[in-house]
Amino acid sequence: MSSFLIVGGVSAGTSAAARARRLSPDLRIGIVEKSGDISYRACGIPDAMTEPEPALESLIVRSASAFANDKVLVRCGHEVVGVDSRERKVHCVAAGRDVVLDYDHLLLSMGAVPARPDVPGIDLPGVEVLRSLEDARTLRRYCLDEHVSRVTVVGAGYVGVAMAEALERRGLEV
Repeated sequence: MSSFLIVGGVSAGTSAAARARRLSPDLRIGIVEKSGDISYRACGIPDAMTEPEPALESLIVRSASAFANDKVLVRCGHEVVGVDSRERKVHCVAAGRDVVLDYDHLLLSMGAVPARPDVPGIDLPGVEVLRSLEDARTLRRYCLDEHVSRVTVVGAGYVGVAMAEALERRGLEV
């Protein structure tokens, strides 16, 4: 039986898994995701930030167990550290252990890495990026725990502008 391994479990990766299952009912499908969250609506993060804590969790479209019902094995908490295309193996680290996964077909769907400019202060507490649900949880905790009253949003794409509006609705000076 052929296997299809997908690295990245947010929109594109989970959509690819669902499509592959519809096209090939017998295909062995796996998703490897670095974070603990899969299949969520990232563009909804800014609006969810204005709501109480459970709102972020409401952005999850499908859980790992829902994928298991469709015979898709989801491995959250697995960071890919290498790909050996000759041997058709993906090398991961999960909970401090090395994990090697075989594949016949591989899709790399990790998304972008936030740009962090090389400027003084970029590593200070409170300088955060917003790319994932975990980033949103961290940002929310920091804003609440540190009683933040002013923020600066760098980035004027859809999420940056929506985030500025959401933080202002939360009562912060943006």
